[in-house]
Amino acid sequence: MYDSVTVVPENYNHVPGGGNVLYMDGHVKFVRFPGEYPVSASWAWFLGSFDELAALL
Repeated sequence: MYDSVTVVPENYNHVPGGGNVLYMDGHVKFVRFPGEYPVSASWAWFLGSFDELAALL
């Protein structure tokens, strides 16, 4: 489980940009954007495409 990420700085959940990632062993790690999956730039672009699609509906 993880915070949603975005390429738009105004929509960051956390300043200075990044997200909390909950791992299967129970620990939580803050990953700065852009970083490793799921806080990577490519994943943020992918999720952002769904936001644009939802805006059209």
